[in-house]
Amino acid sequence: MEVVNEGFAVPTRDQISSWTALLPEPPTARGATRRDRKVPDAEGRGLVFPSDAAATANARALERRLEQSGWLNATVRVTWESRWRGARMCLVARPGRRWSLGKVTFDASGTGIPANVLLDLEDLRSGSPLEMAGLREAQDVVASRVHDLGMATFHSGMVSFELDTLSNAQDAVAHLHVILRPWNPRSVAGAPSWMDTVASVPHPVVRIGRVTWNGEPDTVRLDQIGGLRTDLWRHAVSLRSGDILRPTTRSLAYDRLGSLAAVDQVKLTQTMRWNAGDAGREGAPSVLVADVDFTVDMKPDNDVSLELDMVRNNARYGPRLAATLVSRNRRQWAEQGTFQAAFGYVSVAPFSTFNSATLLNSGEWSLRRRASRAGMPPLKLERFRPSAQPLTSWDAGWDREVWPEFTRSQWHASHEVSWMENPSRSSRVTLHLVNANVVRLTQQDARFLEWLSVQDNPLVLARFNNHATLGSSASWESDWRTGAWRGKIVATGDWAGSVPQWVAETFFESASFDDVTGAWLVAPDVPLVQHRRGVLTLQGRREANRSWSFAWQARCGLAASGENTLSLPLEQSFFSGGANGTRGWTLRTLGPGNFNASRHSGAIQGVGDMRLDFQQELRFRTRSAWQWAWFMDAGNVWLLEDGAPDVASFDSTKSSGLAWSTGTGLRYDLEFFILRVDAALRLHDPLQMDGARWLKFSQPRGAVHLGLGLPF
Repeated sequence: MEVVNEGFAVPTRDQISSWTALLPEPPTARGATRRDRKVPDAEGRGLVFPSDAAATANARALERRLEQSGWLNATVRVTWESRWRGARMCLVARPGRRWSLGKVTFDASGTGIPANVLLDLEDLRSGSPLEMAGLREAQDVVASRVHDLGMATFHSGMVSFELDTLSNAQDAVAHLHVILRPWNPRSVAGAPSWMDTVASVPHPVVRIGRVTWNGEPDTVRLDQIGGLRTDLWRHAVSLRSGDILRPTTRSLAYDRLGSLAAVDQVKLTQTMRWNAGDAGREGAPSVLVADVDFTVDMKPDNDVSLELDMVRNNARYGPRLAATLVSRNRRQWAEQGTFQAAFGYVSVAPFSTFNSATLLNSGEWSLRRRASRAGMPPLKLERFRPSAQPLTSWDAGWDREVWPEFTRSQWHASHEVSWMENPSRSSRVTLHLVNANVVRLTQQDARFLEWLSVQDNPLVLARFNNHATLGSSASWESDWRTGAWRGKIVATGDWAGSVPQWVAETFFESASFDDVTGAWLVAPDVPLVQHRRGVLTLQGRREANRSWSFAWQARCGLAASGENTLSLPLEQSFFSGGANGTRGWTLRTLGPGNFNASRHSGAIQGVGDMRLDFQQELRFRTRSAWQWAWFMDAGNVWLLEDGAPDVASFDSTKSSGLAWSTGTGLRYDLEFFILRVDAALRLHDPLQMDGARWLKFSQPRGAVHLGLGLPF
């Protein structure tokens, strides 16, 4: 397709691509008929192309697309270009001048709709392009605003437009007159007899009539209806008889029921009728009511699933097979319980040790029991707003992870409550009231033990002790949006050990304590760990068009050990590098700070108590499943404890310890996950000697990563 630029605004490349893809008669390479047009190639053989009639249909379709987008005077003609081994059909478009809106007026007489509903319509502003898509969007916006007033009899088909294209044709300006139609009361059966001679009336404010749950009235005194307790129905469905019928209230009730773990689907039925008690009173539009029924279909009480997934996080990758038993709704609180057994072949470097000698020694095993239900017992549901959607969960299990250096076994149990803080931003608060863990390290590799024996810093040794944690945590996450930008903010914090340590010292006379640190020994050789940890993550993205988008992430994490703990356990520390971190380095090869294990001691490569990251990506999409991206990352980890080496301390290294890399990535979208390969080049390497940290093209350094899913 060729667009002739005559000095006016022309369609964008994305518009042209989308229109071309929708042409009604695409060219064909075979299957000629008598109507097909044949153009001889260089050797005189006939090649098959669409007929002249088909080409004309393409041209007319393209003209209609241009007209609907504001180029009312557009013309499209067909040309044929002979080429070696064939010919090409070309559509030559002359869009002309794009029309815009001039004066916009409204007529809502007789509708009862207030004038402020028609203010600030983005698509109907003077000077905006005259587009059919914009007019249709304006119809939907007006209908939505009117519905929010409770005028449920109005719909977008009652908004019509009249265009004046003659008054200012020389300037390609069209004046728009918007007409809103009143309501025909006889469209609802059972209208009062006095309305037989009335053609139209203002749109009434519709109120809620009867509210039923699975056909039962909301006032019924039953323990459960349709498999759910009436207290849960009353909490989720906030519609009450006599209230104004608003779509937002109705859709929120629908969503709240659908979000319950034991509910399969929700059916919503709305029926308008005249209130029989007032039907004879003149002014009857005020007595129009709508009966609303919510019907739920429950999921099976028991279920079994077998799932093949991929473990993908900052430290571990690999396939994971899980078998899950599910039980639901035992007490009609929409509760769900699961028992899961899983095994995964997992490696800290993707599939780097996949061979017969290490297959059974490289992986993870887990057993997990989890239960959840609506509400926060012992508090009653009526104490929460319906929008809060309170949820309580219990979780317990055992995990065994094989690392290259050791095997890590963990028993854990937790009690969690959460609620929606602001539904408009999907803002949710989660509290882990109790977090209990017992961790043991076994089967330590001989080379790892040798490495430990030569460390002269107790801060390093303490990270690999057996230990227990008992504490709590809190998190808050919320969506945000500013103009074309949207994203998420997540804040998490956890703390452990201080209160149990005080209780043991104060009340347990027979308690045992570690001779060096004074930590409570909850079991032989298992001290209680004290720590505090917080992470703040900000994410943003902007969809520029269908072809590309921009995304970024900023993250800051801080952690510190308590009075009776020398240093943080490994799982509470921060890791650097990897497929989701600063991608110029593989996992656990960057930092802390300027620390380089080949020259320094007293720290662990890639492990720290503080983490800073900033990442940005320019993502490009194609029409196929392939995508590619250009990215830039900066970040590192540092140590904060007293006694940490200066080269690993944030106070000593500051900006010189900040790593910086850039690269490109290739992604393939398999729909259920994205397979990703990223290659990055180090621009600033804090591990090198001062003066040799910046990129030298004669000695480039970097890393290649296999990732699953987007990095952020």
